[in-house]
Amino acid sequence: MTIIRQRLPESVYDKVFVFALGLLEEKGVLRGKTLANRLR
Repeated sequence: MTIIRQRLPESVYDKVFVFALGLLEEKGVLRGKTLANRLR
């Protein structure tokens, strides 16, 4: 993710990261809620 972060504008990276967290949450992979709640 570091290389991707360097190549994309911060706003785009943030949207992709939140999208990926949403997919992980949907599949039940995420156990904690602290990080996901901060980004929403």
